[in-house]
Amino acid sequence: MQSLIKQATGALESFRSQPGYGIELLHVVNEATNPPHLRQQAAVQFKNLVRFSWCAAEDSEYVEIGEAEKHEIRTHVVQIMMSAPPKVRVQVSEALTIISDTDFPERWPTLLPALIERMEGAVQNQQVDVNAMKGVLGTLDSVFKRFRGQYIDNIAKDLEYCQQVIGPLLQVAGLLTAQVVGGSGQDAVAVEDATLMLSVFYSLNSPGLTAEFEDHLDAWMDCIHKLLTLPAVAAPQQDGDEEAPVDACKAMACECLSLFMERNEEEFAKFLETFVESVWKQLVEVGQGVGQDRLAMAAIAFLTTVAKSVHYKLFQGEEILKQVCQGVIIPNIRLREGDVELFEMNWVEYVRRDAEGSDSETRRRAASELVKALVDKFPSETTQLFS
Repeated sequence: MQSLIKQATGALESFRSQPGYGIELLHVVNEATNPPHLRQQAAVQFKNLVRFSWCAAEDSEYVEIGEAEKHEIRTHVVQIMMSAPPKVRVQVSEALTIISDTDFPERWPTLLPALIERMEGAVQNQQVDVNAMKGVLGTLDSVFKRFRGQYIDNIAKDLEYCQQVIGPLLQVAGLLTAQVVGGSGQDAVAVEDATLMLSVFYSLNSPGLTAEFEDHLDAWMDCIHKLLTLPAVAAPQQDGDEEAPVDACKAMACECLSLFMERNEEEFAKFLETFVESVWKQLVEVGQGVGQDRLAMAAIAFLTTVAKSVHYKLFQGEEILKQVCQGVIIPNIRLREGDVELFEMNWVEYVRRDAEGSDSETRRRAASELVKALVDKFPSETTQLFS
């Protein structure tokens, strides 16, 4: 068995350097009659090929893909991603992100106009075809993630080129939000589309607020607020350890709010009190299930950002601090069953994880950061109350 695996691995490595290998992999991915596991494995191989061979260094062991083959891949990869099953789509999406990092927009000028055309085509009679829109928004999300963590001066030209998508995206945001809210969040695909829309919004605003967004900021914030305040019971997840679509959407909304507090505090100021109140309500309603961890952490992170800002006085007052302690801090620092089991089975690992900061993506660490921010602003009141 091991020899067969080694032989197959060697064959795949030899194929990688042959012209047309990427195209053949896409054919396997795109063929609906192929078994799901075969399509997924081909998608993984395609992603790895793109990662190592799309822009291979001169001293690399990998052979760079030829320009003719790159052109053909760029021509077909978007359509293939849109029609692929979810698990396959994830792999192709990662490959698309890698390609767009180097080729978009200079060497791929047809991509954005084609996506805008598809986006507009998915809207008929003021209704969004959520299945068609999911592929478009997923592709935009993959392409625009390159803007995250960037300074606007470094990518000004590319960001300006991408502003043409904002008008159509705002129209879709309004219609899609209305559909999600009208259905109380019960349409999982529509909610997933809304999450992708918020992720695209986050990426385009990461370098800084552009004039196109600022001119319609009220409309964007209205959409975010409506999605954030969806009923807590909307689209419940059967397994409490899995994130429900509506919780993912609300978490993404909180991440967008934190971004605006960090990057565009002045423009966001007039919306602040409304969102603090709404995020607080979400935190109070969040349960202890693992599936709601991301929502809880994103909501606490937003409140922490506010507490560190010039608007920290929103938390001023003994009664407000008491509510924060009882409603946010205590529920989210409690040991859950999984924590107790880890401590009992491997207490050294439990202590190491806490001491080395590898628990940064936990509710407990998020709540601790909020306490630190409040102690910094209200040292005596917070210390006395939280002790």
